[in-house]
Amino acid sequence: MVVIGGRNKYLINGVNANNTRVQDLFCSVGLNVNNPHFLIMQGRITKVLNMKPPEILAMIEEAAGTRMYECKKISAQKTIEKKEAKLKEIQTILNEEITPTMEKLKEERSSYLEYQKLMREIEHLSRLYVAWLFVCAEETKVKSAEDLKVMQDSITQLQASMAENENKVQELSAQIQELQKKRDQEVGGVLKGLEETLSEVQRVDAKAQSAVDMKKQNLTEETKKRKELVKSMEEDKKMLVVKEGEVSKVAKKLSALQEEGQKDSAALEAAQSHFKAVSAGLSTNEDGEEATLAGQMMTCKNDMSKADTEAKQAQMKLKHAQQELKAKQAEVKKMDSGYQKDQEAFNTVKKNKEKLEADMEKLQYQGRGERETTVPR
Repeated sequence: MVVIGGRNKYLINGVNANNTRVQDLFCSVGLNVNNPHFLIMQGRITKVLNMKPPEILAMIEEAAGTRMYECKKISAQKTIEKKEAKLKEIQTILNEEITPTMEKLKEERSSYLEYQKLMREIEHLSRLYVAWLFVCAEETKVKSAEDLKVMQDSITQLQASMAENENKVQELSAQIQELQKKRDQEVGGVLKGLEETLSEVQRVDAKAQSAVDMKKQNLTEETKKRKELVKSMEEDKKMLVVKEGEVSKVAKKLSALQEEGQKDSAALEAAQSHFKAVSAGLSTNEDGEEATLAGQMMTCKNDMSKADTEAKQAQMKLKHAQQELKAKQAEVKKMDSGYQKDQEAFNTVKKNKEKLEADMEKLQYQGRGERETTVPR
């Protein structure tokens, strides 16, 4: 062993060797450096005597030099297992990734070859198509040249016929102008008279139409007013019915109050007669029982005070009812006067409507008569 630059360098017979080869060399000779059984140290014999059979077997194998091969066998088996695992992994990669990609690439290669073949065919056919188009264009060129000659000949013929037709048109227009002059000289006076009569008739018609429009507008306004008056009359009728009901209710209340007042006056008269009897010296009460004069006086005073208060209340109610009755009667009179006014306004609107309708009929009749008189002219 030689140490060079901090590294161990092993030489066997002057040849470089690694550490494992040196260990194998010593083991083949029976000198295991890691487990030195070739050295007999103190206490080693007793330890060997106390060894178990597997330990003795291992010592014998090391002494015989077979232990080295057993270790190499175990290491070789481990490396074989590792290589097999690596081989399986490589096989799975081949089966799962590489072979599908290879198949895919083969399919793409075949499709690409077909694509190239189709492109070559398309290019060949496109060249043939261009050549065919060129031939067709040459044929159409020849045909169009012949058609152009025919069209030019027809154009010259049409131009000649157009010139002849223009000459004929000029001659006919001159004849038409002469005929129009003659007709104007013959019919000029009659046309002027008819135009004047027509203008007068149009003026009269416009005036009549404007008058009719004004009457129609007035009629629509009057109809609107009539509808509003009818609505107000209906509302007044409804209010009159309501007020009549209220008046009847007030009259019933008044009759009830009058009856209560009569009852109160009768009670007052009875109390006064009883008071007179007591003041005369009678000692019996209203029920016929015996009572003192002072007690009867007290009861009579109480009855009189109650009767007075009831009579005052009845008089107040009577006055209030009379005031309400007067107010309701005044409202009824106002409503009657308003109803009469609305009725009069409705009658006037109706008369105006009839007048307007009569005026419209007259205007229509006059317009018809004027038209009939103007037509014979």
